[in-house]
Amino acid sequence: MNREQPLVSVEDVTFGYEEEVILDRVSLEIGAQDFLAIIGPNGGGKTTLLKVILGLLRPWSGRVRVGLDGKEIGYVPQFAGFDKSFPLQVFDVVRLGRLGDRGPLRRYSREDNRRVEEVLDRFDLSSVARETIENLSGGQLQRTLIARALVTEPRILFLDEPLGSVDPESRQAVLGPLEELNRSIPVVVITHDITLFAGMIKQVACINRELFYHPGAEVTPEILEKVYGCPVELVAHGVPHRVLSDHHH
Repeated sequence: MNREQPLVSVEDVTFGYEEEVILDRVSLEIGAQDFLAIIGPNGGGKTTLLKVILGLLRPWSGRVRVGLDGKEIGYVPQFAGFDKSFPLQVFDVVRLGRLGDRGPLRRYSREDNRRVEEVLDRFDLSSVARETIENLSGGQLQRTLIARALVTEPRILFLDEPLGSVDPESRQAVLGPLEELNRSIPVVVITHDITLFAGMIKQVACINRELFYHPGAEVTPEILEKVYGCPVELVAHGVPHRVLSDHHH
């Protein structure tokens, strides 16, 4: 990769659960202007790699260097783990991101509220700021969770399947702000379908225990076959690629 002063550097990291290796001597660098997509099969190590970078998991060997304070990292986990029945308004959910070191007993400041309003406007959520989250569409809730991560003013943003539960009509409302954000900070997305981020992705990391890094958005069928372990058909013109099973009959 040979880039100077990466914000994040993963060096020869190995990690697993019990005796099963999930990440096998993985190395990766994330630079200041990157828009990195991490792709690979289910169970291949995508989310595990992200958790190792975030410090949520400790590698068996190797090391992770993050040239940032942990508070400067924004993280949006997978949508599926969020409980929509919790009786909170959109404004309150986003403002939770401002808790930081203040603790739950300290009052929010005017600056906190101003920052929340700014981020809500950026993600076209001002009109639903006082709606409870149970009344939101999938796209609105995903934007709310991203806004909560951004209200901390991070210097890098990680997202795990940010479009996984977003209907096609709402995708641009998520993608537009992310593209704008990438002009100032790096963005890292875990995704099953890089075509959803067409024109935005600058680098691709393919992972299935081992990691294959591509400094551009182009990925060859040969590399994908090695990563997915089966034949791959790439369909162009904006249609997602299809990963095909290897049939022997």
